[in-house]
Amino acid sequence: GPSDKGKQPDMSPGAALEHDHNVGAVVVGFDRHINYYKIQYAQLCINENPGCLFIATNTDAVTHLTDAQEWAGNGSMVGAIKGCTGREPIVVG
Repeated sequence: GPSDKGKQPDMSPGAALEHDHNVGAVVVGFDRHINYYKIQYAQLCINENPGCLFIATNTDAVTHLTDAQEWAGNGSMVGAIKGCTGREPIVVG
């Protein structure tokens, strides 16, 4: 959501992004504020937290944010997480 929209991971030599090791599920829903921090955080939780679930609210290729054109949908965000984890999500919608 918007609370993490401005976060950027430190990618200098030796830097590591800390994550909550108690996260048991990552839910990917449509997010107008998607960024590299969020993708990396999700990747760490899914790949490093034993049993962490990867859940997608949907895999829609496009969505209709305006009446002028189609916009990249939640499937593009799910695809980013699939790409860096090698995992398929549980799709609930």
